[in-house]
Amino acid sequence: MKFRSIVTLIIFVFVCFSIPETGFSEPADVYHVIHVRGTIQIKASGKLLKTNDKISSDDEVVFKMPDAVAAVISPKKGRFTLRTDNLKKETGESELNGFVRTCFFPSHKRISTRGLTEEEVKQMKAEVRGLISLLESWKRGKKESREECLGFVTDMYFGEKNADKAEIWLDQTDF
Repeated sequence: MKFRSIVTLIIFVFVCFSIPETGFSEPADVYHVIHVRGTIQIKASGKLLKTNDKISSDDEVVFKMPDAVAAVISPKKGRFTLRTDNLKKETGESELNGFVRTCFFPSHKRISTRGLTEEEVKQMKAEVRGLISLLESWKRGKKESREECLGFVTDMYFGEKNADKAEIWLDQTDF
């Protein structure tokens, strides 16, 4: 009887230590959503994607509008834009389905196509504050955080032609 208990305990300990470490912690491919334009839904939960959400590259998403996009950032891989460029229509006329990993594109394409409204400026400030907070939690230095914020603001709001305006805006805004 004692022998069985010892063998059972050894097997239990062996199984516990053989479980991958990633089973108990956040996987390496988690991305933080820093900006969403349009309607994107996480298929498994039915929840709409919004700023400050965390998503995995294994999550399946449904773009409810073909021009919907999201800016995401990873502590290890950097900043990306989620777009529908590689997706084929599967469900209905305007929905596009795909896994997050198939929607990644380097973040260097302007999302906004119009001038900034007062509401967009408020949103931009909130998103930059959130990005700074996230970068600080990842122990990024001030210079690296500023460069990341400048890249985000340029990509998502001002466009490359107005990169100087984005830099001026960032310098004049108090965070």
